[in-house]
Amino acid sequence: MLIYGLKNCDTCRKAIKALPDAQLVDVRKDGVPADVLARAHAQFGAALVNTRSTTWRGLDDAERGADPLELLAAHPALMKRPLIAVGEDLFLGWNDATEEKVKAARVKSWAALHNKRDNMYKFDNPALPTLQPWINSSDKDSSRKLFVRNPYFHRIDSRGVQLPYIDVVQMTVVGGGLIAAKANAGEVDLQARGLDFPDVAILKKGEADGGKYRTLLWANGAASQIAIYPNLNFADPVWREVMRDVRFRRALSLGIDRRMINRALYFGLASEGGMSALSQSALYNDDNTHAWSMMNLAHANALLDDMGLTDRTPAGLRKLPDGRPMEFVIETAGERSEEENALAIIADTWRDLGIRLIMRPLDRDILRNRIYAGRTMASVWFGWDNGLPGPSTSPSYLAPTNQEFFAWPMWGQYYQTVGQAGSPPDMQPAKRLMLLANDWNHTDDPQVREDIWKRMLAIHAEQQFAIGVLAEAPQPVVVSNDLMNVPEHGIWAFDPGAHFGIHRIDEFYFQDPHVQVSR
Repeated sequence: MLIYGLKNCDTCRKAIKALPDAQLVDVRKDGVPADVLARAHAQFGAALVNTRSTTWRGLDDAERGADPLELLAAHPALMKRPLIAVGEDLFLGWNDATEEKVKAARVKSWAALHNKRDNMYKFDNPALPTLQPWINSSDKDSSRKLFVRNPYFHRIDSRGVQLPYIDVVQMTVVGGGLIAAKANAGEVDLQARGLDFPDVAILKKGEADGGKYRTLLWANGAASQIAIYPNLNFADPVWREVMRDVRFRRALSLGIDRRMINRALYFGLASEGGMSALSQSALYNDDNTHAWSMMNLAHANALLDDMGLTDRTPAGLRKLPDGRPMEFVIETAGERSEEENALAIIADTWRDLGIRLIMRPLDRDILRNRIYAGRTMASVWFGWDNGLPGPSTSPSYLAPTNQEFFAWPMWGQYYQTVGQAGSPPDMQPAKRLMLLANDWNHTDDPQVREDIWKRMLAIHAEQQFAIGVLAEAPQPVVVSNDLMNVPEHGIWAFDPGAHFGIHRIDEFYFQDPHVQVSR
């Protein structure tokens, strides 16, 4: 259950006190997801906007007459508070009647009660039966998580011994900037998440200085290590039309010196090219990977000239059709130094195209909400989670079916909410991707499915919806010298593989049997 409101709102505080297991989402800091806001407006209408608030009184007549969803996206504190989400049910405001409705909704059916207790993503219910090797035994608010051996786990080893070998797994929640330091200090037995290639140097030095661990370099399964997503649903109509012109996206890609970035950040160990299926995939195509990805500033400038973007400022920046200088803002989650370093290199070459790149680091949740609301011009993130697809892999993530693909959040919302939020795709290549994804879902012929995959990947390569920079950068994995059965070579990927899951973590064990019960 989520309470959308403000920490200093008295009414919100009353709701939180009455609903102690609810999570407060500070709308001023994190905003409200576009799909939730759209459903709330459809249900509550004008009542969703608090016209008695100080924020409302500070608006001029033009702002008050704006579309309510756009107004609330720009001024989240203008929303009547609290907005309470219980599953798919929404409640607005707080009084005795609302409290009774909320409490009833929480347990109105067996399904609702089950879903409330079965949050597998957070894995925060110790009483929940599980098929996992370990059972959560920690309070959900604790920064120190303990997982104990599941006595009913279903797997056995070749000798008939029930798995897992390790009795207790301990995890500590820390800031991302501390993970490499803690690994270097020997405070972890197994760590990969939160580590990036730039951390390899300090980790290797720790090994050389007597650290009781080893640093493995696994293959990365993401389709791109760094990818730029021009937002085709950006709220600014002038910029939106520019970014929807495929010549602009191709010019941006041609203006990236991928070789320099690879050498500067990854010692030349990453693969240079656009975002597509990786070389280990059966669907790999060299033409797709290298389409529009070889730096050619002359060709890029010619494409921009062909768009009619020939007028320049005295400083040499191209002008948009409305006369504004071409300042391209890319927002980041501010979590990975390689993203920022790569953008700094790209800024130099794009300057030769007459484009000024402006980098804006944000909190991850704020970044996502801005993208979903169409307020972000462009963003930088990983590529597709699954860079190793096969013909039987669903290609839905290549089509506008999910707001998580940052190039088309509004189209994804439209599909996910069955038209209740967002907007339908209005670009022919995107419509074509939707049709192909639907065709894939309606056939079980392996050859037909493979052909559909190839056509969808070719469309992405041609259209440059997401501009991949590098892929297959080695992923550091820190392993204690006491921990056995960890493969020297593996694939680090959320999909497929569930990170360590595909490598049978239940078969890992400590060399010293006494360690197994103490950690």
